[in-house]
Amino acid sequence: MQFDVIYTLEARSHMLLEVVAEHFKLTDAQMFREIQNDHKTLVQVLASKGIKYADLKNALVPTTDRNERAYLFNWNAVGEANYGRVIVERALPAFDPHSTHSVLLGDWIYHKEHNAWFIAELKKALLGAPSAYRGVGHDIYIVHLNNLSDGQAAAMHAAFQGMPSYLGYLDLNFASPLKGYISTMLVRAFIKHKKIILQGHEDDRPNTENVSMLPYGFEDAGYSPRSLESRLYGVYLSDKIERPVFLPGDSDTKFSLIAMGTSHAELDEFDVVLDERRLQFLRGRHQAGLEYAGYDGLSAAEIAEQVRRKVKANYIYNLTRFVDGTMKFNIVLENRGIARQRCGLKFLPATKQLEIVTLF
Repeated sequence: MQFDVIYTLEARSHMLLEVVAEHFKLTDAQMFREIQNDHKTLVQVLASKGIKYADLKNALVPTTDRNERAYLFNWNAVGEANYGRVIVERALPAFDPHSTHSVLLGDWIYHKEHNAWFIAELKKALLGAPSAYRGVGHDIYIVHLNNLSDGQAAAMHAAFQGMPSYLGYLDLNFASPLKGYISTMLVRAFIKHKKIILQGHEDDRPNTENVSMLPYGFEDAGYSPRSLESRLYGVYLSDKIERPVFLPGDSDTKFSLIAMGTSHAELDEFDVVLDERRLQFLRGRHQAGLEYAGYDGLSAAEIAEQVRRKVKANYIYNLTRFVDGTMKFNIVLENRGIARQRCGLKFLPATKQLEIVTLF
């Protein structure tokens, strides 16, 4: 069956869609057409630059069998004002030449009320540190990478170990308050796709051009810069670190749902359902998925209730619309920090239901 899929849509920190909808008083149906047209343009622009949109998938959506890491540095110890350049240029040769990753960068943002607690959590979670971190966050620079194999994560750690500024890394595979806090600090920098560096450029620059807006030695490290309008990059090529979603009224969920159909809904008003026949299918074909999710031995109704709670505290991705109008999306389920599973849900706005389709 043919279908269109948008791997991810960023409206929680990128305000473009919300501004356009409000300024031009667009209906949900009109926003659906705008999003679909922009996404088609994105796919075409990427293809013109030798990049298949599908090949970027694992850099845009959560993976359950790969690692997510935040590598931390004391920028005071770098010795140069442009400490970000020094650190990123150390990372570039350490990347696997065949891999694809989103790269997010940023400084630790001090929060008067909560900083002490989060720094205490950071010190407990920091791995591979050459010595104990004794600061309070003002001097931390963060490099966040996703879609890392065990070997790739270890190679990056090894590349950084020779730097006096290196503090160690955080394992961010599972949800935590610290992970959510860090997600608010970082900006989308670039996507490393094989030997290509993909980034945004000015919106008034033609998409036929390729420039590097970042002051890093990409070409000196053997990479080929590719770029496109920042509005397309920011909305459709952003890695969104998972963090709690607060329904109702979440604009990110709202526009993600509009991207699949022609109206949005409040997911906290939806029932999650699991057909008994579908459960028997999952037990026959995907028993490991049920076990990893911690749902082995539960009834269909019990599993549906567990998933309903997760939907209310998650962002949605793999936004899929089939030619017959069927709409589906995925969420990630976590089992007590032990395992992560993807859950596929069919979106049924007419009956206000989310039907569990897959657990894998």
